[in-house]
Amino acid sequence: SLAPHRAAMPKRDVIAPLVDNVIAPSDDERIPIAVVAGEGSHGGIVEPLAAILGAAGLCCGTATRQGIRVGGSVVARGDHASHRGAEILLNDPACQALALELKLRNFSARGLPFDRYAAAALLGVSALDAPRREAARRLAAAARGAVIVEAGDETALEIAQGLEGRRTILLAAQASDPRLRRHLEGGGEAVLAETASGGAGQLVHRAGKAREILLPAAPEVSAALLAAAALALALGQPASAISAGLTAAAEGARRAVS
Repeated sequence: SLAPHRAAMPKRDVIAPLVDNVIAPSDDERIPIAVVAGEGSHGGIVEPLAAILGAAGLCCGTATRQGIRVGGSVVARGDHASHRGAEILLNDPACQALALELKLRNFSARGLPFDRYAAAALLGVSALDAPRREAARRLAAAARGAVIVEAGDETALEIAQGLEGRRTILLAAQASDPRLRRHLEGGGEAVLAETASGGAGQLVHRAGKAREILLPAAPEVSAALLAAAALALALGQPASAISAGLTAAAEGARRAVS
């Protein structure tokens, strides 16, 4: 108990030195959090992202419509793409990062269980009704680091362009998309699928004229993998962790099917 210390020295702050000893004053005292929302289910994005964060040495908690996992272990089954799913993970001391699927109707009704977070991926926004589009806009505004949207989604692009000071990363299955070209010519970023020599697919990060291969060869570069890689970039993960995580996720998926 700190009571004797506070009684003996009532004018001295005896709590702050203890907190500073555990959390460095330079830390922002937050774990990296990524949120995926929009049309459809996005567990196929959250799980590869968790694999990337795991490859980077972080214990990642995930909440999706399929359940809750911490470090790959199942904690709860059923639909947890909600405020409640995030709350469960936030109260788990093992979690060093969070990757969450969030239904926009739940967000509209309950808001976020945190005041801000690092990165949002908004997918299929053009297919949403007006209330959920507005929810997507408010959700993106709470992301302090980056917003990831599909290059072909005009509504999502408008939302991203209306946010000041946010990093915008586009997703594209084809490098020929005119909106993608304009974005890159302006110095913007994108994660896209390209065809490598021999016909294999590869996943590439473009930032203006710079180009970095994130996954050199894959049987299929799906939209989910593009989004997972973009979120990982937004959370500051290196290409080596992204490649290792996506490879591990693909191998896990193949074992689950076989």
